[in-house]
Amino acid sequence: MNLFKQLCGTACCLLGLLALPATVSAAPAKKPAKTAAKPAEKKTDKKSDKADAKKDSKKAAKPAADKKSDKTPNAKGKAADKNKKNDQDTRKDKNQDKAKKAKDSAKDKARDAKNGKTKEKQPESAKTKEKERGYDFQEDLLSVGAFEVSLKKGESIVFSASLEEANPKNLAKDFSKFLKERADRNSFEECLQYTASQFIIHKAGETRIKAGYHWYDSTTRDTFIALPGIALSGSTAKIFDEVLQSALKYYYNGCFARDISTHIVNPVFDADTSLWFFWTLQQYEKETTRTKKQIWKEYGETLKAILNAFKSREHKTMRMDDNGLIWSDDLSRPLTWFNAESNYGAIVPRNGYVVEVNALWYNAVCYALELAKDAKDKTFLSEWGTMPETIAESFNQIFWIESEKYLADYANHTHQNTEVRPNQLLACALDYSPLSEKRQRKVLAIITQELLTPKGLRSLSPESPRYEGESVGNVFVRDKATFNGSVHPWFVGFYVEANLKLFGDTYIPDGKAFLENFEEEINTHGVGLISAIYDGNPPFNPRGCISNAKNVAEILRAQWLLSDKK
Repeated sequence: MNLFKQLCGTACCLLGLLALPATVSAAPAKKPAKTAAKPAEKKTDKKSDKADAKKDSKKAAKPAADKKSDKTPNAKGKAADKNKKNDQDTRKDKNQDKAKKAKDSAKDKARDAKNGKTKEKQPESAKTKEKERGYDFQEDLLSVGAFEVSLKKGESIVFSASLEEANPKNLAKDFSKFLKERADRNSFEECLQYTASQFIIHKAGETRIKAGYHWYDSTTRDTFIALPGIALSGSTAKIFDEVLQSALKYYYNGCFARDISTHIVNPVFDADTSLWFFWTLQQYEKETTRTKKQIWKEYGETLKAILNAFKSREHKTMRMDDNGLIWSDDLSRPLTWFNAESNYGAIVPRNGYVVEVNALWYNAVCYALELAKDAKDKTFLSEWGTMPETIAESFNQIFWIESEKYLADYANHTHQNTEVRPNQLLACALDYSPLSEKRQRKVLAIITQELLTPKGLRSLSPESPRYEGESVGNVFVRDKATFNGSVHPWFVGFYVEANLKLFGDTYIPDGKAFLENFEEEINTHGVGLISAIYDGNPPFNPRGCISNAKNVAEILRAQWLLSDKK
């Protein structure tokens, strides 16, 4: 990949990099028409200089010797006392100056706080960041060299680093061509679209969605959630088709594997991943010209196999119970997007009936019935036709907390978890909801009141004793905070969608104002990027990987929902 940097005047420099900087070429700097004449150097006589220096040293030494001979023991004592007093006065003056500066600084801070001003935080070094994250932060760094060039007003230079030797005469031309091919990034939306396109990768003959930069790989859950928003950044139908076809290679016996990798030997399955596939197809239908009949024809068999796998209990850790709900249970590892784990299992255990899994389940069954009805698949309609009613009734019985007017995060045979978490939002935002409109409004109200921040939704209400407002520390501490208070921006799309469903176009101005909160973020943790998570406490500092596919995608989809393009 070629990278170029252009220096214009005294302020602008563009550096181009091709893989590793093995060979460096530079186009010669253009000289201005006139240059200042170099002043002539004055010649000196070395012998004369030495003689003068010798005379000066003798003159300086003589008074010193005379002064020394005049000193007496009594004079020495007086001089010492005088020096001691001078030192004390100096220290006293320094302490007074220091106290005055501290007092002035305190006044300045108090005045700034009163006026709502805060001192701009200095950027953290890589070492500080690694220390904060509980990793090794001290090492010897090899510097292979540096390049310097002096430019005068009106001069410019194109600098290139590559694996192969380049002709400096062609650099300016190559750079101009690069600028013309570069995508526009003149607005917040254009920056997000450009960033979204970077998550589309081609590997092993497949088109995948990379979950995030720099250390995330491709996973099916993140792919299904991010795909609709990322597809909006380019040729929508083409991106959908290529990514979905690649993802189907990781579908086994009615379930998608967690990871997208050709190195999978024993695939791992989660409770919600396959159900996200139904939601992705719903967005596929909305964003393209694909009809329900076409989608059922191409993906119908896969959809039916997924539903039947839950119904027939193909996988022991996740099944459909007699009440129509999905039960997921694995003490050794997490089965939902709350996927942080330690040596003792899930950091946030959620075994039993999980709220977002069953909201997705209800939506999946209803959407499959809608597709089958359009395609006139009578067999499927007769087998699954009464299931939505059964699921909805059980969903309300299991999850609705009447005294609090919101949904439990999960429930099992021993208790109902009543922590306020964002997962219940899906029961309001998805196309098919098992809740009445009245209950949806109640759920949205508690989410807005306790979880909403300028950067998205907190993973846990600050009212909870388990709440963690900052994600700082070693891996375990950070993982615990990630799902117990940290803000996850990817819920933004669903939050906007739920409000549009319940309040219609009257929400559009508020929705657009809400999304403006993210404009400042594209210059905070990475240029043009949205970080993985943010602290639950103000000032909502960015944490985790600097660019997250779900987050970028859902902000883009939220913009699309609020626009007149849909």
